[in-house]
Amino acid sequence: MKKSFFFFALTILLVLPAFQGQGGEPGGILDTGPVPVSRNLTTWKVVFVEFLPPAEGMEGQGRDERVFTGEISRKGSFHPRNALDLVHGNIRAAGALHGLSFEIVESVAMIPHDADIAVFGAVVRCMAGKEAVVELECEFLEVKAGVSLGRRTFARTVQGEGIPLLVGRPVHMVGSHMNDFHPQRTIINAAAYLCVTDLVRYLDELAGKRR
Repeated sequence: MKKSFFFFALTILLVLPAFQGQGGEPGGILDTGPVPVSRNLTTWKVVFVEFLPPAEGMEGQGRDERVFTGEISRKGSFHPRNALDLVHGNIRAAGALHGLSFEIVESVAMIPHDADIAVFGAVVRCMAGKEAVVELECEFLEVKAGVSLGRRTFARTVQGEGIPLLVGRPVHMVGSHMNDFHPQRTIINAAAYLCVTDLVRYLDELAGKRR
């Protein structure tokens, strides 16, 4: 938990001057502040069932066999192995930032009976080249009524300005770099944060409709 918050804070401090977010608010810089939420949402208990990871073996994106961590594709794009940690960490951070009751559980069986909304999700895309792309597919369920509230896709891109591409450098060929702080993982984390803030906005819309 502390590690996720530290990584999130470090990312924001270093990328804020350099990055511009795209995919929802044209021309806007990466906004790290809380989004406005209604009182209805602050009273909700929202439970996220652990998201599914990105699919392996995407067409044309086979892994470079020379890279021990398996995070670089043959086409040079970066696919972090810790994609779920990045998304889950941003969900926890967004909950704390907005004062919301967000909880992540391992399975459906662990959803509390007093939960208001359950969110089932999958990380469809999580990669970076010259820009980062993160796409989340989410299904929403009203727990007490057992009613599906539909499905929604959240996708964001973030471009890095003046950030060198390290893909293909020898550093990726030896050792374990799961926790390395390098440009591709940084802009992916920023894109994941923007996706999660969009998710918070959508939950706020649902809260307004249900009460």
